[in-house]
Amino acid sequence: MMRAPSLDAPELPCGTELGNYRVLRRLAMGGMAELYLVEPCRGEHGARVLKRVHPYLAHDEEFVTMLLKEAKIASTLNHPRIAKILNIGSSEQGPFFVMEYVAGADFRVVLQEVAKRGVPDISLALNVVSALADALDYAHKRRDAQGRPMQIVHRDVSPSNVMIAHGGDIKLVDFGIAAAWAGTRRTQAGVLKGKVGYMSPEQCLGNPVDARSDVFGLGVLLYEASTHRRPFRGDSPYAVMNQIVTGRFDPPSEACPGYLKPLEAVVLRAMATDPEARYPDAKSLGDDLRQVMACVGVLESADVVADRMRDLFDVSRPSITENVRSSAAEPPRIQRSPSDVPGSSRRSLVTPMLLGVAIVAAAAAWSPLRNRPTHVQDDVPSQAPRPALVPPKISAAALVHGPIVEPPASDLDPALQEEPVSAADKPPTDSAEKRTAKRPSTPRRAKPKPRERSSRFKLFPPAFYDGSGK
Repeated sequence: MMRAPSLDAPELPCGTELGNYRVLRRLAMGGMAELYLVEPCRGEHGARVLKRVHPYLAHDEEFVTMLLKEAKIASTLNHPRIAKILNIGSSEQGPFFVMEYVAGADFRVVLQEVAKRGVPDISLALNVVSALADALDYAHKRRDAQGRPMQIVHRDVSPSNVMIAHGGDIKLVDFGIAAAWAGTRRTQAGVLKGKVGYMSPEQCLGNPVDARSDVFGLGVLLYEASTHRRPFRGDSPYAVMNQIVTGRFDPPSEACPGYLKPLEAVVLRAMATDPEARYPDAKSLGDDLRQVMACVGVLESADVVADRMRDLFDVSRPSITENVRSSAAEPPRIQRSPSDVPGSSRRSLVTPMLLGVAIVAAAAAWSPLRNRPTHVQDDVPSQAPRPALVPPKISAAALVHGPIVEPPASDLDPALQEEPVSAADKPPTDSAEKRTAKRPSTPRRAKPKPRERSSRFKLFPPAFYDGSGK
């Protein structure tokens, strides 16, 4: 067996350039590579994550060839739950690839913070694993330009390869590097440490793997996130692999009393030793998890994850005062017209314009009243259009005691009876015949001319009543 390599690689100092990227600081170091926060030297903008292979692996031509091949395949993946590979390159320090930066923490650190509270967070575990199931199902079913399955398998579904942003986004990282390592057929104790506990039985045996191998890794991840215990533990990587191959682990209900029975059924099926007994794909696992979430009332939302991240890492929302200050400092996003701005001259014209419109409307309504004939039949049938408003012919007393009934024609003043009615004031003959035909039982009497009223009760000028005024 080859001796475990030393992972104490010297850290790249700040300002070191690798290709088009400048190193800001080191984020983490794993068994095969180390992560750096970098920024583009030119062209691009924003922070990036650069993953550099350890120097002892950079001299392995077989591994480097496999790494670049798998990284190119992984760069074609475009899914909201998968961290995008933006660039692949090589420098004097060895091969590297650049990924999008996720401001947050990996799931391993998140689980450590949750464990400090003492109670497993089932809501967080279900949200994370269901999101990862969607990402893996997309990768497993990916096809090339000719429509052939690309047969992408992650091979390293572990907490350290899951990034959770403070805003609630969940990203699966490191597609390709585990496949490149498996392609070299090498075994290193330093590399297996921390990774072997999430390997499938077929991986441990060196057999060909498919999507069901990643389903096994999801089951292990769900077991740990929902119980705060790893299902496979041992003094050495080979002892752990022996437990995985033989399927020896405590059921979740024994590791965590009161464990949900429906959730335990999902975990046990995903972690079945025989690949044929597992879920056929990641989608089936995700569907069952969502049914469990619906049964226990867990909401699938990025807000749930974001709220938990704020509680765990004390990332508070900006206060109302800060929001007000920031909004006041920014220029207005909506361009308003001068009439909407207080104190503008255009706004002062609104009231005169409305007054003018009201005057014109009143004049238009008054014009038909002035040109209307004085004597108008009031008993117009309901089928005919109603005439315009007539001048009031009631006294002030009628407003209190009801309408005034006109006296019979014989009681009128003889002087008023002798006044002839002009032909222009008579209603049309054909209209009169129609009205008579519709009411044959009631003889029509002539409508007398209204008597002359006292001037003190006249509401309109005299010219209105005799039709001579305009």
